[in-house]
Amino acid sequence: MAYEVHKQAMAVICTRIKALSLPGFSREQIVVRRWPWDTKADGTVNYHHGITIHPEREIEAPGTNERDDIGYGIGVTMIVPADHASTANVDKVPMARREIRAEFHHQKLTGVSLNDSIHLNCTVEHNAINTPRDGHRYEISSQIIRFWMREARG
Repeated sequence: MAYEVHKQAMAVICTRIKALSLPGFSREQIVVRRWPWDTKADGTVNYHHGITIHPEREIEAPGTNERDDIGYGIGVTMIVPADHASTANVDKVPMARREIRAEFHHQKLTGVSLNDSIHLNCTVEHNAINTPRDGHRYEISSQIIRFWMREARG
């Protein structure tokens, strides 16, 4: 069931981030994927340049005596090539982080439904992502949009 909730949430988050028209990121660069990179059989890594929306683990928090609060994590990872000669690409990532945070933090994630559940709100936090070895060639930053549902105990 968790992955179905993640799929719904990733689609909604992708649509809302595309609507932000973030400077430096085209709509085509904002995608839902399993990871922000692919590792080939020979060990080479292909990075997705843009914004990748991907699932992160869910966590449980104290709920009520009848329901559990479950926080479903959705990673939002931004990758742009590092331009070590200038700061042109350095500014894209913090600006996008700020706008994404403002869009989702303490807001409801409408469009996600789960039987017999109550949607609470979203929090946005830093995501420490373990980048592949050659990740220093890119500006990489990740956040987790964690949306909270109060779910009936099964």
